[in-house]
Amino acid sequence: MLMNQYSEPHQPQAIVTELPRHNNETDICRADFTAGDTVFSAVVTENSRCGFTFSNLDGFRDGLRFLKAKGWTRQPCLGIVLTDGDLLDCELADCFELDQTNIEAFLNALENWGDEEKAKVIIAMTDNIVDFRIDRDTPDSTRIAFAEYDNFQDLAEDHVEQGLIPGLSTETAPTHIDWDAVIRDLSQNYFEATIAGRCVIYRDD
Repeated sequence: MLMNQYSEPHQPQAIVTELPRHNNETDICRADFTAGDTVFSAVVTENSRCGFTFSNLDGFRDGLRFLKAKGWTRQPCLGIVLTDGDLLDCELADCFELDQTNIEAFLNALENWGDEEKAKVIIAMTDNIVDFRIDRDTPDSTRIAFAEYDNFQDLAEDHVEQGLIPGLSTETAPTHIDWDAVIRDLSQNYFEATIAGRCVIYRDD
């Protein structure tokens, strides 16, 4: 349904930028461990001038080692955002408060979920259908089911052709069908959403 682009991980060499001292902070720096078009930014919450960018789990782990080498003897709290990548992946990332506790599960989801599974979670999180945790739940737990069509008119015509609308069938003259009424009826059980610029019709089963 939706095209997904995810780069295969590899081990890049870090690009380290030393920053000037500020407010008595020492050895402040950033590092780049990105590998491909997907770019996450991880920032130390106690010091927003310190952090790293990465694209995959290996890069994230390299970033943690980098911070440790720079004096963070304990794993710091990180705020993580997806700053560049596939539109569907970016919308999925916006649904979560990513940090060091759930980034591994999120990266696994990006690699292993299909576009439809990602879209299900985006809808469930956006519409508060379920309390979804990336490190615990699966897309199937959202109970979202997509219709074959991406607009209500086609969905209505399909229901009429299949005889699913009481009092209407393929024998009913199209000019005698109140399509607005059929669509209103269907909208009691079907809903519309725009995911990564694409309209989808879904049910919450």
